[in-house]
Amino acid sequence: MELSFLEQFKAYLSADDITNIKNANDEVINFGKTIKVACIGIYNNGKSSLLNVLVDDFEEKTFKVSDKRETTTSKEVAKNGFTYIDTPGLNENDQDDKVVFDTMHKSDCNLFVHNVAGGEFTEAEVKSLEKIKLNWNNPKDFINQTVFVLSRIDEIGNEADITNTENKMKEQIKKIYGVENPMFIAVFSKRYQKGKIESKQTLIDKSNIENLKNEIKNLSTKRHNDILKTKESRLNSAVENARTKIVNLLNSKKSSRDTKVTQNNNYDSNLNSDISSIRSTLSSKYRTLNNI
Repeated sequence: MELSFLEQFKAYLSADDITNIKNANDEVINFGKTIKVACIGIYNNGKSSLLNVLVDDFEEKTFKVSDKRETTTSKEVAKNGFTYIDTPGLNENDQDDKVVFDTMHKSDCNLFVHNVAGGEFTEAEVKSLEKIKLNWNNPKDFINQTVFVLSRIDEIGNEADITNTENKMKEQIKKIYGVENPMFIAVFSKRYQKGKIESKQTLIDKSNIENLKNEIKNLSTKRHNDILKTKESRLNSAVENARTKIVNLLNSKKSSRDTKVTQNNNYDSNLNSDISSIRSTLSSKYRTLNNI
């Protein structure tokens, strides 16, 4: 989209208005060059560890891994056709939640990371899923663009326990969203890390990280047209919001000008009336003086 009009109307738009339009336009222009993947979840559920192996950082320096709350803003890192985005922990506070929701709306795919060692979705996670539902025009779209990633599977006794927990979580999602068979995948980040460092393909395969990358690619390919339409709609919405703001400001200025014109006209009219009255009074007084 040609954005030269922004220069013409920048006096009527805020810096945020212009940035939103330019960012939305860039997303449309650059669509297909990279897959934007938002990593979301409750604090300390393994988001950063997962993201580090996805970008092949086995020293865990790219995304901070800590037992305390570290991430308060979204951080983007591009790698091999993906742009991975770390987000603040869900359900910490309203400001963090807003950052997460805004990031998800701009992503092509979401990874909802859950610590499977703790069992099914916790109360905090259920509340977060309910909040996400309220912040999505079509909540089922969120499910369709999300992979639920089960982390820390090394802390589970056997695959049957993982499957049982996964089935319980699917029931929780069904209860909230009315959707069956959301996408789940269990991964072992540390196993992938070890396999890469020691060049052991068996560990890499068993970690499921490569399968996760393929699922993200498949999901974005499947949703290609829907994603593009969403980005175009976001751009059109940003431009329309700017247009409405400009029109409202111009109408406000016109109304203010018209009010001043009316006030000036009233002032002139009153002034002329006063002058006429004064002239009439003076004329009357003059006649009276002449008759004395």
